[in-house]
Formats: sequence, C-alpha cells, structure tokens
Amino acid sequence: RKGKTDRGPEVLSVVMARRAIERAHLCMVVVDAERGITRRDAHVAGYAWEAHRAVMLVINKWDLATDRARWRQRLEDEAGRHLKFMRHAPVLHISAVTGQGLPKILPALERLAEAFDLQTNTSELNAVLRRSWNQTPPSTGGKREAKLYYATQVGRRPPAFALFTNLSGETHFSYLRHLENVLRDHYRLAGVPIKVMIRGRQRRG
Repeated sequence: RKGKTDRGPEVLSVVMARRAIERAHLCMVVVDAERGITRRDAHVAGYAWEAHRAVMLVINKWDLATDRARWRQRLEDEAGRHLKFMRHAPVLHISAVTGQGLPKILPALERLAEAFDLQTNTSELNAVLRRSWNQTPPSTGGKREAKLYYATQVGRRPPAFALFTNLSGETHFSYLRHLENVLRDHYRLAGVPIKVMIRGRQRRG
C-alpha cells in the first residue's frame, strides 16, 4: 500500500505530461543530470515521439557535474538504452539555478519549430531521394528492379513524404528508416519525426 501511495505523484506527473503533449507541437524532455534518465522520463519521451511531436532533450542541474566528461558519457549511455528513438534529437545542458545554457533554449526551439514545419522544394526532394535510391535501392528479392518514379511531400507538422514506385508489396521497415535518415540529414531535421510512405503505381504511357 505504501508503494502505491508513493507512486501517486509520479503517475499524476505522467498523466499531466501526456495531456500537455496532446496540446503541443514541440516537447522538451527535461532530465535531472544527477539522477539520470528515469522510467518516467522514458515513458514521457516515448509518448511524445509516438504522438509525432518534435522533441528536444534538456539536461538540467548541469552545474552539479563534477566530472562533465564522465557525466556526459553516463547520460549518453542511458539515452542509448532508454531513448533509442531520440538518438538524433537536439540536446541542451542547462542549470535552472545558475542560468547556464538557458539563453540557448529559445533559439533551439525556434530551429525545432522551423524543421517541424518544413516545406520542401519538390525538385530538390526528388533529387535527394533518387540519389539515395540509386545508391541503395530496396530489396525486391531478385524479382525485378525497384524503380522510383517520383516523390512528393504530403504533410507538415510532422513532415510526411510519399514515394511512388513500381513496388507492390510492403517495404521493409529498415529501408523506410534509411530513407528517414537520408531526409533528416539533408534537411537538418534533428528531433523531428518523419513519415515516409512507399506507394505502388503503374507508370503512365
């Protein structure tokens, strides 16, 4: 009974965070540098990512770090275990007490908002994806050559893209992840979820 009572504030904080995420486009996941990444932190971050929100990781109490290299490595290791989906998200180290790093938050959020609201140039988008497709085409099991006819952006907040191809089956998730990374690197979409859809299409003519 005592354990359940002790967990009450933690459960309430997660519920409140989820409600705030539902109303937001941008999310800052604030982590206590001394305590490290907790189960609650991972839960909130995971919900934000699944809700397709742009995410930034903020490490607070950085002024307490006596050995910053060691603390940084520890937090990176914890993020690698618990926040794999956020491995590309921006990271800020701050101290709410001393003010260290606080002036960097607003510019970082502005960059995140701009990336989340990305509108691509169609010709540039096709050039980027076609180059990647030709270098690393999706596997077709040796049945036929995979062809990319064209690509277009079909959504914003978060950016979503459709690729029209001669493929009829479902594309392996690893290749979709590859295309997401190509787009993220080219358009500097750190912390922004990306939707990539591959659609079959009969070539006209």
